[in-house]
Amino acid sequence: EAARLFGEVAGIRTAPCDAAPYYLAQIAFADKDYKKAAREGKRLLDNPGVSPEYRSETERIVGESLYFTGHEKEGVAYLSRYVAEAEAPLPSATYLLGVEEYRAGRYAKAIEWLTPASGELSALGQSACLYIGQSYLQQGNYDAASMALQKACRMDFDDATREMAYYD
Repeated sequence: EAARLFGEVAGIRTAPCDAAPYYLAQIAFADKDYKKAAREGKRLLDNPGVSPEYRSETERIVGESLYFTGHEKEGVAYLSRYVAEAEAPLPSATYLLGVEEYRAGRYAKAIEWLTPASGELSALGQSACLYIGQSYLQQGNYDAASMALQKACRMDFDDATREMAYYD
């Protein structure tokens, strides 16, 4: 019902209706409709008069949504702006930035971005620990790698991640 009502006023670019795309993006993101979340978020960000209180979180929603729909590079640009603006960035955003740094072979930066997510007691935290361990392996820091990989092994959120950490 909220999505329907926000949709009715989403085209109005004056307050308070100008925030409707923010809420539509959040609803779509929660529903895992990432294409719609990115579209609604971009609509909000295209409004130069949008309140700063909505901008940062919208950057995250758009960034993660683009990333999840296969537009990683574009998503990373939004996520980078989000973490630069946010006082306490969400671990999901720093995790995705860390994964991209790992894929690019920038292991020290990957560890830096993944560390906040590694404290999460979830599949995200377990995966962050695995990536951190693999990053340390690439750097030749076997003691730190062992600690990170053991932490990933002790978590039981994702069996495949646990197995990979065990073998690493």
